[in-house]
This record gives sequence, C-alpha cells and structure tokens, in this order.
Amino acid sequence: MRQPLPFGRRPRRFLTVGAIDFGHPRGRIQDTLGLKSLLVGATGLALLIYSGSTWVSRSQRIAQMEARITTLRARGPAGPVAAGTTPVATAAQLAAARRAARQLNLPWSELLNALEESTPAAIGILEIQPNSEDATLRIVAEAPSMPIMTGYLQGLQRSGPFRGVALERHELLSLGANGRAVRFSFRIAWGSALQGSP
Repeated sequence: MRQPLPFGRRPRRFLTVGAIDFGHPRGRIQDTLGLKSLLVGATGLALLIYSGSTWVSRSQRIAQMEARITTLRARGPAGPVAAGTTPVATAAQLAAARRAARQLNLPWSELLNALEESTPAAIGILEIQPNSEDATLRIVAEAPSMPIMTGYLQGLQRSGPFRGVALERHELLSLGANGRAVRFSFRIAWGSALQGSP
C-alpha cells in the first residue's frame, strides 16, 4: 500500500520514452547535449567528405597534368630543324631587327644632354617620344608665356646637334591664381653627328 505524501501532495508522473525521461531535468540536459553532439558530428563528417572529394579531384588533375607533360616530353622539340641548316629570316623580320638595332644604337645620353643644355629653367619638359626611323624627337613642354616658348624654339633651331624644329600645336592653360602657361608640342630632328649606325 502506498503511503500518503506529506502535506497532501500527489506524486507526479513523468513521460519516459526509451531511456530519456522528459520530465526529469537531468534527462533534458542529456537530450540537448546529445543533439548538439550529433550536430557537431554531422558537420564534421560533411567537412571530411568535402575535403576528401576535393583532394581526390585535385590528385586526378595532377595526374592528368603529369601525363600531359610526359607526352610532350616524348614528342621532343616542336619544330625539328635538320642538321646543318640555318633558319631563314623573312624581310619583315630583318626590317624589324634593323629598326630595333637603330633604336638601341642611338647615343641617348648625348642627345638628352644637348636637349637639357638648350632648355632654360623656365621651360618644363613633360614628355619625350623618340622616333629613330626619321631621327626625330616629339617633345611636349610648358612655358610661362608665348614669347618664352618662341625664344626656346628659335634657340633650339640655332643649337648645334639639332637641325629642324617644327611646332605641332600649342594651347594656353589657365593656372588659377598662378596665371597662365603655354603647353606646346614640337618635333625636333637631330643632326648626323648624333645618329648611330645600325
């Protein structure tokens, strides 16, 4: 026979399913802990499967590359050349080689030194573009005024190594509180004393 509980309380009935007691506080803790463990385990398993498949695909790619390298090495050089023959250059290749040699053989230091000596402090050179085919330089510069620009170009015309100066264009620039400036571009040819031989 059951004994009555003190103070007239009735015993509580808890729902139990399997080993989990849903009414007991300890059963609830174990249940959430098990669910978290299951979730972490499933995530770890998914990461393991993903990294394994990535490793397999990369190792297959490496194997394909190694096989390709092996076949290319087995073929040998791409264009076999018969022994004792020399490759013949085309006319376009020869012309390109001559242009490159002419460009490289120019006495750049003497040319730029002569330009620097002929340029007053008031003139600012912004750009120099050489053209070795017609022995000219295209120069973009700035001067504080038109008379200084024209005096500079006339001085270059009279200087020793340069033989032809041609003004291509000019424009007046407004510099705000600093006043105005003239930006101009011109071509200058250098004399035969400075031309290099290819």
